[in-house]
Parts: sequence; C-alpha cells; structure tokens
Amino acid sequence: VEKLVAKLREHSIETAWVSSFDGILHKDIDGVNSRLADQCKSANGVKLVPFGVINPMLPDWRDDLERCAVKYEMPGIRLFPNYHNYQLDNAEFVNLFLLATQRRMIVTIAVQMEDERMMHPLLRVRPVDIARLESAIVQASSANVVLLNLGNSMLRNEQLSKMMRSGKVSVDIAFWDGLQILSEGLEKLPLDRILFG
Repeated sequence: VEKLVAKLREHSIETAWVSSFDGILHKDIDGVNSRLADQCKSANGVKLVPFGVINPMLPDWRDDLERCAVKYEMPGIRLFPNYHNYQLDNAEFVNLFLLATQRRMIVTIAVQMEDERMMHPLLRVRPVDIARLESAIVQASSANVVLLNLGNSMLRNEQLSKMMRSGKVSVDIAFWDGLQILSEGLEKLPLDRILFG
C-alpha cells in the first residue's frame, strides 16, 4: 500500500479506487474485503476508496455484498467474471447486478487481467464477453458500470459504444495500447465515459 500511495502521489493523484487481487482466487471473500477496507483507512497522503470483490458463484455472495455496502461503506464492487467462471448473462450475476444497482453501488468489471497472448497456453483466461452485459443493463435503469482493462480490439465494438452512449457504462484506459488507439478511443467514444486507469 505504501508503494502504491507513493506512486500515486508522484503523479499528483489525490484519490484512487482500489480493489484486491486476492479476490481473484480466494474463497474467503469477506476476509479479502475486510483487509482491503483496513488498508485503505491506513493510507496516508492519497485517499484510497475500497471496492470490494464479490463472487456470485459462492453461496454467501449476498452477505458479502451487504457487508461491502453497510459494514465497510464501499461505494462499489469489483467483479472478475472470467476468473470466477461465469458469463454476464448468468442468473446469479444478473441478481447481483440488480441488487448492487438498487444500493446505488458502482459495478466495476475486470474484462481481463492480462493480455491473453502473454499467458501460458495451459493457463489461458479468456476476456469477458461484454456483449452479454446489455440485457442486465436494460433491466437496471440506474446502473453505473465501469468496464476495466478493455483491449484495443474491444474499443471498436459497436455494442460497447451503444452501451456507453446510454450513460450507464464507462471504460478505463488501462489496456489501451499505443497513442493511435488512445486517439481513436477519444474520437469514437463519449468523453465523459472514459476514465483514467
């Protein structure tokens, strides 16, 4: 945490939304979220805003969501659908999405954690199919979704552009590779829906 805060301060970043990589593989999700909340409170010099991990494939995900919202006062959650083995049209995901939206929580979805081409052939984790998100968004009138780590090819997806124009979906630029794709994204996508990441 100290190294992260130092890096953010070096670049004059005052506030950052953060989550825990531990949530990708751990089954004790509340333990992960509890540690995250404590670490964010102890950070000095930069405001770290915790986004708890939820895995809707675990039986107690509703309790985890409740704790994130009430106990830890988190404004949003982080989802890893490809690592937790579900699609964005899965019934449990849709239930989670609707409940989080009712609580006015921001839902951040990690589309990928690493470029698939760089992964070992036996340990490939495919990017999340964002096209399946559209039906959940239609059901949630006040949804606030951030898609994280979209690769270059995904930015040319017309369905993504449509979801962003709906005012419910934002993207970050973390995986935009190269100045040309940055320029293309800024020209094609709504500027108020593009976040630094």
